[in-house]
Amino acid sequence: MNLLAHADPSVLLSNGDPGRPDDPLAGSRWRQFGRGFAAAFAGFGWVARHPDARIPVLVAVAVYVAVWLTALATAAAWDAPFARFAVHDLGHTWWQIALAATLRGLAYVLFWVLALLFALVFALPVCAPAFAWVADRTERRWFGGAPVAGASWRTLAVEMARGLGRALALVTLQLVGAALLWLPGFVLGLALPPLGAAWAIGVGGCWNALFLALALGSFALDNARLPLPEQLALVRRAAPLLAGFGLAAQVLGWVPFTVPFLVAAATLLVCRLHGYGHCRWPTRES
Repeated sequence: MNLLAHADPSVLLSNGDPGRPDDPLAGSRWRQFGRGFAAAFAGFGWVARHPDARIPVLVAVAVYVAVWLTALATAAAWDAPFARFAVHDLGHTWWQIALAATLRGLAYVLFWVLALLFALVFALPVCAPAFAWVADRTERRWFGGAPVAGASWRTLAVEMARGLGRALALVTLQLVGAALLWLPGFVLGLALPPLGAAWAIGVGGCWNALFLALALGSFALDNARLPLPEQLALVRRAAPLLAGFGLAAQVLGWVPFTVPFLVAAATLLVCRLHGYGHCRWPTRES
């Protein structure tokens, strides 16, 4: 069966031949990166064109924004103590006082950048049931409303619970990897601060982008019952594509209401990857 025959052609990227879809993993790594970056914006148009996807997305927006604001309200109680702890008094002369105030201001800004990032990271597993609903509705629409094996409410609830556990596992793996990557960046920063900053932005940013893309797409893959090792193998095979998607998602994720749209976009992307044979979809395989 040609799975792409049921897909909405308006979300497929053309390679110059009208109506002919473009394999997401075709071409150079930079071309794949560009496709991934562009794919992150597909969720907005998809939801706008499909009214049946709007209710799950609006519910997910409400849940996610509530969790996001709760996380930031908790962080607000720790910003000033963090700045004082990070930068001690340097002296009593005017320039020492000014330097300490400047460094505390930078520490304050750094704290809120990290708080916004971790609010995004930790809200994903907490909102897993709502995002799994968005992914399920997007997948059904992509495949032309074809029935999903065992798609009862009970089965969907079980899959949502499994998705929560899987999302927690991905977040843990992401944070452990980020901590390990932070250590060499910290050492480099002590010797050559510009090199340490470049390491943190380049290597750390790509790592977070990859796992953010996987976390957003894992809701659909969990609904499809794809084992976690195969999801991680997909990151290795489609690293440039997912890095581009994740980079755009990191930028859009600063605005909390966009995250459910990113889940829809990630679902569309993994559906395309499945259509080209780059990943399995166990619930649709006979």
